[in-house]
Amino acid sequence: MLETIRTKTSGWIAAVILVFVVISLTMFGIGDYFTGDSATYVAKIGKEEIDPNEFRSRLTDERNRAQSELGSGFDPAMFEDPTRKRAILDRMVEEELLFQAAREAGAEMTDARLRQEIEGLEYFQKDGKFDSAQYQILLQARQMSPSGFQEL
Repeated sequence: MLETIRTKTSGWIAAVILVFVVISLTMFGIGDYFTGDSATYVAKIGKEEIDPNEFRSRLTDERNRAQSELGSGFDPAMFEDPTRKRAILDRMVEEELLFQAAREAGAEMTDARLRQEIEGLEYFQKDGKFDSAQYQILLQARQMSPSGFQEL
């Protein structure tokens, strides 16, 4: 039986078919295996991408903020809920859209406006007012400098 297969596949027709298969795989099929061109982002807004590390970092920040606010009433399972994760991602997309719109409109952040925005962030406040010590502690916990945070 193997001898019959060998004699049938050794003709010029088999060679033509083999060449055709090799050429078609080379041009269309096998290229995708070597390119490694897979999407590695959570969301894409225009040309900007939100990568998985950014999303994980935001999720961790939100979890830490909720834990500090709720104390012993904090339930870590609430951050495993897909709707909660989707809400966080939606906020990140909205922020990126606003950033892109501001950039296109030529909006510029002045130093006074930047200070006002930072002082208005809830997690840097204590008793409703900006707390410089809280600001330093949270930046150190994220291993960021004040200038790096301001740039962000």
